[in-house]
Order: sequence, then C-alpha cells, then structure tokens
Amino acid sequence: MKHSLFIHILLLLLFNYVAFAQETLWYDGFEDETSGWQFLDIDGDGRNWAVSDINPYRGLHCLYGSYSPTAEDNWAVSPAVPIPDDGGMTTVEWEVFAHANYIETYEILVTTGTGNVLALYDSVFAESVTGGYHSRQVPLNGYAGQTVRIAIRHLSQNQNFICIDDVSIRHYEQLPPQPPVVSIAAPATAMVGEVVTMSAQCSNAEQFQWDIEGTEPSNSEGRTTTAEWERAGRYRVSLTATNADGSTTADHIISILDKEGFVPAAKQPSHMVYPNPASESIHILPTTFIKVSIFNSAGKEVASSTQSDVSISSLPKGVYQAVITTTEGVVVENIIKR
Repeated sequence: MKHSLFIHILLLLLFNYVAFAQETLWYDGFEDETSGWQFLDIDGDGRNWAVSDINPYRGLHCLYGSYSPTAEDNWAVSPAVPIPDDGGMTTVEWEVFAHANYIETYEILVTTGTGNVLALYDSVFAESVTGGYHSRQVPLNGYAGQTVRIAIRHLSQNQNFICIDDVSIRHYEQLPPQPPVVSIAAPATAMVGEVVTMSAQCSNAEQFQWDIEGTEPSNSEGRTTTAEWERAGRYRVSLTATNADGSTTADHIISILDKEGFVPAAKQPSHMVYPNPASESIHILPTTFIKVSIFNSAGKEVASSTQSDVSISSLPKGVYQAVITTTEGVVVENIIKR
C-alpha cells in the first residue's frame, strides 16, 4: 500500500512538472548596465529610461523612468530574442512599480524588425499602474518562429516615477496557468455628482468585483459599472478579475473636483496617530477613519489596515509616512518606528 501511494505521488509530481516545465529564453534584472537595451528619448526633453538603484524589485538595480513636470514618451528596447515554434506557450513577464498615491502609464510593444523603426511595433499591453509592485505576463504566441524585440514605453501621467524589473521571456512546454490580465478604463477626473462610467479591459476573466472608495458602484460584479461621488477628493477604484487560474487586481486613482474645479488639498498632519514614536503598534483615532496605508522612504507600501490598531513590529526602524483616508479627505502623517 505504501509503495503504491509513493508511485502515485511520484507520477503526480512528474505530471505537474511536465505540464508546466519552462525554459527562460532571456532574462534581465538590470544588474548589468550594459545588457543590450536601447534607450530612446522620443520627445527629446533630455529625460529617459536609466538603470538605477532606486526601488528595485530584487537585487540592486532596476529600470527607472524618472520624474517629469510634463508628459514623457521614452522607449526602452530589448535585445533580439528568438521565439520557438514548437506548439508551446511563450510569454513576456515583468514586475512594475508606481507610487501608491500616483498613477503612471506605460505600454509593452513587440517588433520583429531591427528595433529602430517605431512604426513597426505592435502594442500588446498597456495600463495605468499605482500602488507598489505588480507582476505582469503577456503571451507572445503570435510571434512563434520569429525573432522579437520588446519595447517598454513610459508615458508620464502624474509627474512621478515608474520602475520595471525582472523582465523575462519564458517558454512553456504546455499552456501554464493564465490568471487574468486586467486594467481599468476610466477618466482621471470627474465632477462631484457626475455619473462616471468605468470598464474592465480584460479578455480572459470569468468574474469581476469592483471596490470603490468613497461611494458604491452601480454594478459591483459586472464588466462595466458606474459611480458618482458626493465629496471632492482623490479616490481609489479597484477591480479584481478572476478565472479558473486565479485572480488579478487593478487600481485606478480618480480625482473628483468640486464645483470650482478643484480637489481639496490633503490635510496637514493632525496627530491622528499615537503613540508616535512607536515600536510595536500604532493607533488611529477612529472618529472619521476609513483606511491607513504606510509607506517607506522609497514610496513602497509596507503595511495597510482598515482597523484602527496597526502592527508595525515587523518594520525596520526608521521614518515612515502614514496616508490616512477619512470621510473628510486624506491626512498624511509621518511616523517613527523605533
């Protein structure tokens, strides 16, 4: 009986290995600054992609798109990579970071040309991203048997930075799990009382779940929903798409303007956090509290809670920023972990 059970487990493990065996055709974690990328400053403003030590996903470096007071259009073009034509599945995969309080827009493009003629690129993925690092994956099966270059195009939206790390092209012997790839189509601004339409940009999801700060969606489980806000401010719209292989959440920040066309400025620190400094936990005054997010000095979210007591015992010593969402707006307060 034990021998039979061992054989059954061995066959199960072998089946899973064969079903999802993969080969990394190409990978770049940006630890080597001379890894063969071309950086193209299309708008000619002197700002461009660069290999940097600012906020890498892992290792010491990442691909960094810098701050800008205006719109950006910068391209990072990869070396050429041959794509197999054996019936398997090939994907391009990457990690992307944007600050929790800002949205940055970028696009993934593919070409079978030399990489110098921008008009020959096919757009295969685009999103406006916020809220830390996210894992992304896009299939490249339409390029089987060809040699491709991957382009990452930074389109600055909110004058903040964006980071890309761990870019790879992987080949699977059989189709791997395919969680949804989803983004939100929605305006960046709207007026108080205006009905805002938002929709999911996704082709492989079976279910959707909307979560909207400051109001309720008209249809919380549909591909398309509407919402309206009664109070000016900045609000996070979250959409979780699910299929049999898993789920993915996309975020979008919308600015709701008052009748004069303004968003109220974030409130100054009001000592809503105590004790401060603290070593184990902090407490948020509950009067109008909705949510708190804690960010480190690199702008990465390291903790969040909808409860008024938040543990910070696992955080290294240092200064952090608590972004506190209340019914009256947003309060930003520095906290010290000792």
